[in-house]
Amino acid sequence: MSSQQEEFEKKLNDSRVKYVNSLPGRISEIKLIWNQLNKNEWRTEVLLKMQNLAHNLAGSGGTFGFPKLSDQARALEHSLNELKTSNNTHPDENKKILIDDILSALQEVELETIRQSPALPTPLTKADVVYILDADNESSFAMSRQLMYYGCSVKVINEISSLEIQLHNATPLLILIDYDFAELMLGGHNVVRTLRKQWLLTCPIIYISLRDDFESRMHAIKATASAYFTKPLDVALLMERINILTNAGIVEPYRILLVEDDEELANYYALVMKRGGMNVFIETKPELALSKILELNPELVVMDLYMPNYNGIDLIKLIRQHQSLLTLPIVLLTAEKDINLQFLAREVGVDDFLQKPITESHLFDSVLNRVQRSRYMNMSMTKDSLTGLFVHKKINEYLDIHLNICRRYKRSLSYIILDIDNFKTINDTYGHLAGDNVLVSLANLLKTSVRVTDFVGRYGGEEFVIISPETDEISAFNTVERVRKKFAEMQHYADDKVFNVTFSAGISAFPKCADTDIVMAMADKALYQSKDNGRNQSTIG
Repeated sequence: MSSQQEEFEKKLNDSRVKYVNSLPGRISEIKLIWNQLNKNEWRTEVLLKMQNLAHNLAGSGGTFGFPKLSDQARALEHSLNELKTSNNTHPDENKKILIDDILSALQEVELETIRQSPALPTPLTKADVVYILDADNESSFAMSRQLMYYGCSVKVINEISSLEIQLHNATPLLILIDYDFAELMLGGHNVVRTLRKQWLLTCPIIYISLRDDFESRMHAIKATASAYFTKPLDVALLMERINILTNAGIVEPYRILLVEDDEELANYYALVMKRGGMNVFIETKPELALSKILELNPELVVMDLYMPNYNGIDLIKLIRQHQSLLTLPIVLLTAEKDINLQFLAREVGVDDFLQKPITESHLFDSVLNRVQRSRYMNMSMTKDSLTGLFVHKKINEYLDIHLNICRRYKRSLSYIILDIDNFKTINDTYGHLAGDNVLVSLANLLKTSVRVTDFVGRYGGEEFVIISPETDEISAFNTVERVRKKFAEMQHYADDKVFNVTFSAGISAFPKCADTDIVMAMADKALYQSKDNGRNQSTIG
């Protein structure tokens, strides 16, 4: 393929990606108009606007290679055409129900289109489907979109007959079931046992609910549900729990640093742990353990107690001297049974002991359980509950660690700070719920627009941060400009209002900026330049 042809194919793919990203806004606008028609006076000119949007969707869907989307939009267009009246009166209920059914089918096709699009990451290592059992279409479709941004394949089920058909065809990776759906459609709180007994399901089953009371949670436990989440869902924490329950590789593998001077033994331990999808890094020289921790940012350190010239307790004291490593989980491998020594080790920060000789299953289970709990607790403490992004403190820690790596290995790093323009006006005009939705929309866009190696955080309020290792300021500028333009095109909704939002950005980089304070100060200064120059732009500091 010639370079010219490759460039053409790239532009074609970019167009498809842009189109797919616009689908939620297009279909939400159609639904918004339909809700207006039903709530307010029936007006033919409003109906014609909805029909025109359906007509455009029918034409564009086929053009971009999504025939199912086109067919469903055309069915909507034809049905709306039959509703035209000369006296602006509401149609009968049967015709309204028909349009509601078509709109639900259109949303299902939208989700299928997004799922098939190359625009979204697909980190799942299995092809299994996540079932959502929920009679609330709005809630289930919103949940589906969020899950698919993480690469999940999702099937929404809102009738018991549909569930039976699906279960006869395939066993899901996991089931998310709404508490009220269970109560209404599947005989109450024994739904999990029913699914296990009648359909012999062994997959995890998670309750989701608007309720957060003791009784509901206890019923879920007695029904042997695998987990219980309240609505609105914290999707980042849900994805982590799904990964724990299914080992599906939905989120990045656990990072383990193994410090063991016996290379043969270290390779054996690593092989056992890697079998469960963990990333295991080996360090056979204990004097390099600290620098390896600072470089790799592991979630768990497994360390031999006795090594030549050093012992694990002294090394742990050294590690704990660093403020950012005070809570890093550390497990000691040891044949030592002296209780006093174990007490001493716990005093300096050892979290657990693994007794040598250790079986493969014991090693794997112990390390997996420890790192799973560590990550889950870390996410709860270090991630913003609204957006699922890292909080202020974690941003600063990450920046410190990676600037140290950059100095040591003479690498580059870019720091980007983004601020939503006129955010107070958005809250005042459309309400705080709409403002929260804008924050979540930008967070999701950032997550899916940057590299896996980039760090995304919410600095506070309407400010976000991207830290990009191995990136100069020009590359960072190009990245944030691409995101900025896409965000400016996104439509947001509040009741019957549709509005657009923009952000401004400031960029700084190492080694041009020598330390953490200067990197952050220069990015802040560049951000204010963007604001002063009219907003909705990016500036390099």
